[in-house]
Amino acid sequence: MASISISRLRLRCPSPLNFNLRLFSSTSAAATTDLSPKASTNHRKTSNPSSLNQHELAKFAAIADTWWDSEGPFKPLHVMNPTRLAFIRSMLCQHFRKDPYCAKPFEGLKIVDVGCGGGILSEPLARMGATVTGVDAVEKNIKIARLHADFDPVTAPIEYCCTTAEKLVEERREFDAVISLEVVEHVADPAEFCKSLSALTVPNGATVISTINRTMRSYASAIIAAEYLLHWLPKGTHQWSKFLTPEELVLILQRASVDVRDMAGFVYNPLSGRWSLSDDISEMSIRGRRVSGRVETTAANYAFGPLEDDIIIKQRLLTRTTTTRGEPPLKKIQKKFTSFAVETNKEEDNYSDCAKLAKAFLQELYTFEIPLLKSRVVIDANVREKENFDELKDEIDKQILQAQVDIQDLKKQLEESKIERQHKEECEAIRRLIAMQPPRSETHKSITELEKEIAALEAENTATSRLLELRKKQFALLLHVVDELQNTIEEDQKNLIEEMRVAAEDLKSGMEDASGGSEAMTFNVSRNFTIAVNAMLVGLKDCFANVMLIVEVRKDEMNCLEAIIEVVVLFVSIEILIEGLPDFSSEALTFPNKFEEL
Repeated sequence: MASISISRLRLRCPSPLNFNLRLFSSTSAAATTDLSPKASTNHRKTSNPSSLNQHELAKFAAIADTWWDSEGPFKPLHVMNPTRLAFIRSMLCQHFRKDPYCAKPFEGLKIVDVGCGGGILSEPLARMGATVTGVDAVEKNIKIARLHADFDPVTAPIEYCCTTAEKLVEERREFDAVISLEVVEHVADPAEFCKSLSALTVPNGATVISTINRTMRSYASAIIAAEYLLHWLPKGTHQWSKFLTPEELVLILQRASVDVRDMAGFVYNPLSGRWSLSDDISEMSIRGRRVSGRVETTAANYAFGPLEDDIIIKQRLLTRTTTTRGEPPLKKIQKKFTSFAVETNKEEDNYSDCAKLAKAFLQELYTFEIPLLKSRVVIDANVREKENFDELKDEIDKQILQAQVDIQDLKKQLEESKIERQHKEECEAIRRLIAMQPPRSETHKSITELEKEIAALEAENTATSRLLELRKKQFALLLHVVDELQNTIEEDQKNLIEEMRVAAEDLKSGMEDASGGSEAMTFNVSRNFTIAVNAMLVGLKDCFANVMLIVEVRKDEMNCLEAIIEVVVLFVSIEILIEGLPDFSSEALTFPNKFEEL
């Protein structure tokens, strides 16, 4: 078998209700041990007798419905579960060289929880990445565990089986780690049970076991206080005679081919209401090594504090009591030596008495060897622990620096992610706009129709351009006609003015004649003016006739704007013609009714 190395730790607690739970982290013996492969194979093929205790199964079946009630009978397990998980996480990560700081340190490991109950340990193991198999002999516990695991998709894959460890061995099941907490004190045969756990563990795998130490403190706290005073557990849950001491459990595990690597105390502080792993042993520590087929154990006391080694040893020797009378060790050995010295100074023949006193003195002296050895072991352990803490501190500092770098990188990634998200939102908005557009076929159809419309508009534009050129020529011609008309009107005005001037001169010359000739003068003026007005009216009539002719002729080939322009030009000419008339009184003149004709 492989060598054994055990260390146990326990915290001092201010209450007598505290008791120790021994958590073992162990590995099954490798194939290079003194157990032959043939013997190991025969052991696996042998049908293991069942270690079930039907009375214990009935007790747990009666309270199976309260497994997940944190204030029910299993409240102590719920309270201690975080501390147990911390120890298991640390030990398994150390054994399998996993990173204890990652989210799923047990990823890739197959773990079986023997005596899983309602699954309060199996589910956290699954959340840490392990492939978990939960085993319990109480069918009701398995039903409760399955029902609770189904509520979480992470724990739903847990394999719960209503079976025993012995049956799993018969099925040749093997696991990287085997965990059995608070179970060994409830089985009928702890030795067979531990053999089954060993058989379920792969070579170089890990086994974790916890149980209650058989001490008076555990009897007072685990049974009297927990069951009868505090009513945490139903009465009769534990039997003090079923508890195992660390030495007994180590011996059982050795016979089951398990190499015990680590042992820790587990205590409850009623003031804080918490469980904790211990780091101080005031009663006993076990350090084992295999010598000629037997295990040698050494008892010692742990010592903590900044004192020097010699001062610690001196204080222990001067204060620690070893007898019922409470005498310090040095005082007692001083008495033994004084008695021996007095007896040797006597003159009578007292050789036998001197031999007895010398033997008693030497025996008392030998009792110092164990405390001294233990103190030396404790000092070495403290030095190693300090070195481990220093290494851990350096590692944590490195991780903190790395975490700071990672945080900066994550901040940059976050900014980039924000920009990327903004771009994605913009792309999504564009995609929605594109999705709102008609299909490609309809777009092509619309484009074709637009092209046709453009071609029609271009043809219309060409025709319009031609028409515009034509109208430009016609407008130029119209301007030429207007100019000629204006020239004609101006000549007519001049002629009219000249005629009126001649008439005025005739009128003036006539006024110089005698009064007898006034009637002839009046008639002559009226006649001349009438002739001028008639000429003007004839011109106006011709202008209106031209307007009507233009409108009638151009109505099919000219637009309204062009017709209006020509009419305006003619009316301007008429206005100019009218302004050229002299200012005569209408009462003195007789006009023919020419306006009615117009």
